[in-house]
Amino acid sequence: MKKILVLVLVTFGCNSYQRYNLPIDKKNTKLTTKNIALIGFYPYSYKHEVEGRYTRVTATLDYNQSLKPNFAKGKPIQSFSKVGENSKISYENCVSFVKDYLQTVKVSGKQELESFIDFEMIGSKTIPKCKVKTDNIDFYITGVLGEPFSGPQERPFRLVNELKSALSLLTLFIFPTEKNIEVDSKFYVYDSRLNLLEVSDYKRDMINTTSWWFNLNLDDKENVSEDQHVGRVRSQENIVKEFQFDFLQKYIEKKESL
Repeated sequence: MKKILVLVLVTFGCNSYQRYNLPIDKKNTKLTTKNIALIGFYPYSYKHEVEGRYTRVTATLDYNQSLKPNFAKGKPIQSFSKVGENSKISYENCVSFVKDYLQTVKVSGKQELESFIDFEMIGSKTIPKCKVKTDNIDFYITGVLGEPFSGPQERPFRLVNELKSALSLLTLFIFPTEKNIEVDSKFYVYDSRLNLLEVSDYKRDMINTTSWWFNLNLDDKENVSEDQHVGRVRSQENIVKEFQFDFLQKYIEKKESL
């Protein structure tokens, strides 16, 4: 019976992914004169290699698809001028900053860090040398767009979802089924001395619709995609915009209005 259900799903089911949309009340942000340096904000790219009967999958940051432009009030760390060493930032803070970032994105994150930090690593934990080469920055923000292999997580099924899924299956997906898939992003906020001020963890939903006819009416190309990875990245674009609004309101707008 299970094999028959899977066959029906493959034959008739088409998946569409509607991205998470930015709340209307968070679309407008004010100007700021603060220097905000952005690190990370890259989705992952995946490489599949077949080795005999097994497939090896590796995940690396996709440096060709930066989401930094969605945080329009900040600038990429590479755009700031360099000094020999920023003496205001301690060795301890530098090490903590490097470890915070690399603990999730792993070795693929070193490329960007090396553009403004002179550091050495022995193994994955020991960092005997760590010197920041940028100055005149008010805030450093690292954006980590989810875990590399976790993927979007389905929300737990409720009774109404189970009933809709059963009805969809019985009608061969003429009646579409929907489920919420969680997309997460994490942002680390540091001050000018690389003191960690806050870690903001955003968990939002994109909508997965399964139906044999739904994909024939994908008029809204900006918001709806047939590819789960594309839907996830588009959702993360709006999460970055939402975080920018929240950050500016908390650290910039309220303080400048005092």
